[in-house]
Amino acid sequence: MSSELKLLRQRISELETKNAKLETEKAEIEAKNAELLKLVMEKDAKHDAEITELKLRVGELETRLAIVNRVLLK
Repeated sequence: MSSELKLLRQRISELETKNAKLETEKAEIEAKNAELLKLVMEKDAKHDAEITELKLRVGELETRLAIVNRVLLK
């Protein structure tokens, strides 16, 4: 019984060590994911701003085109 208890304690110790390593790895992955999420959100905001700017420019160009067409059709 004593040797079985020693083996179980040894196995528990091994599993606790493995668990600690996995927890560390998990924390590192979560930190990396947070970094990547921040970058994605920044790029998304930049793209949204670019889209808004381009839509405004398209609207301005459509207005100018309508004016040119009116002048040409007179």
